[in-house]
This record gives sequence, structure tokens and C-alpha cells, in this order.
Amino acid sequence: MGTHDESTFPQACVELRAGHSVCLHKVQTAEGEICHGIEGVGTRARPSCPFFVDGEFVGAVGFDNTRQRRAIDSAELSTIETAAGVIGAALHRERLVNTVRVERERVAEERVAALAKANAVIRANLERLASAPDLISFLASVLLEMTREVDAASGSVILLDDVAEQWRLLAYVKEGIAMPADSSLSIPCREAAFDARLRGSREPMYLISDVAGDAALGMA
Repeated sequence: MGTHDESTFPQACVELRAGHSVCLHKVQTAEGEICHGIEGVGTRARPSCPFFVDGEFVGAVGFDNTRQRRAIDSAELSTIETAAGVIGAALHRERLVNTVRVERERVAEERVAALAKANAVIRANLERLASAPDLISFLASVLLEMTREVDAASGSVILLDDVAEQWRLLAYVKEGIAMPADSSLSIPCREAAFDARLRGSREPMYLISDVAGDAALGMA
């Protein structure tokens, strides 16, 4: 096994990179038989065929002929090209497997980090709940942390009062400050544009701001 500088057999390398098969031969010189790119003991000719991965030239497969210096026929060339294609496909598969493995590891690491962060938030909230003087103060503290986490300008907690058919404002945070919430501040369900959507969904959703409704709840 050895290494070869492309500059010692540039024309053959140009052909290989262009996707063409080549045949390297040893030639007789004053110093003896020599051919750059052939290291095999007794090798007189080496047909080589390039292989590619994702369109990128990555190497060549070659076979040594020790009996004579001769060209390769079309049948032999077809065999070599088939072997090169199989090798390229195997390397491509290996690259895909490695890419998938790395991506899975990255996703797993992100999931672990997210779970650790969520657990820390839950733990902090439980400690806060134990020390908060009342529910409203606790909600304001949690809301403040949540708005900082998502870099929101403001946040609010509203409660549906089915008996009174209204939405009540329980907590409100604006520009990183928990604002005093007037528990009597409310809006009738029939006047809240978001009423039907919030009642009918169990999934997170995006609501387009209703300026009139926000103002009525003290959120504008």
C-alpha cells in the first residue's frame, strides 16, 4: 500500500475525475520498468475505473495484470465499471447511514436538553407555588418566566367563567413586568372574537390580535 501524488500521473487523474476509465502500463526506461500509480510487485498493467459518491469523485477501483502489458477489452471494462458502481453505491449508503446516525444523536441530545430544561422549570414553579402567597401571584410569576422564555412583549392568563359567560383576566405581564391584574376585569364571551376557537380546541393555536377585545381585557 502506498500513496501517490496526482502530479506524478496527471493525465490519468484528469481522466478518472472526468469519469473515464484508464489503463496504466509500466514502461521500459533506463532505470528499468516504471509507471507512476502502480505499486504491485510484478504488475505490468492496471486498468482502473473511477467511482463517485453524490457526484463527487472519491476514488478508483483497479485490477493488476502481472502476465503482460495489454489493453483491456470491452467485457473487462464493463466488469470493472460494474464493480466501481457497486463500491460507489456502498460508500453512498455508508454516508447516508452516518448522516442519519449523526442527526438522530443530535435530535436525542436536543430532546434531553429540552427535558432537562422543562424539569428545571417545573421544579422552580413547584417551589414558587409553595412560597407564593396566593394563586394570582403564582400565575404572574409563571407568566413572567414564560414571556421571557419566548421573548414575548406581553402575556396574559384568562379564565373562562361558564356560569357568568365571560372571560376574566387573572394575570398580565408587559415588557418584563408583572402588572397588577384587576380580577374584576372581564369580557362577555359573546364579545370575545377568540371565544369559539378557544372553547373548541385542545391544541396550541395562534390568534390574530383583536384590538378591541385586547383593550377590553387590559391587554392592548
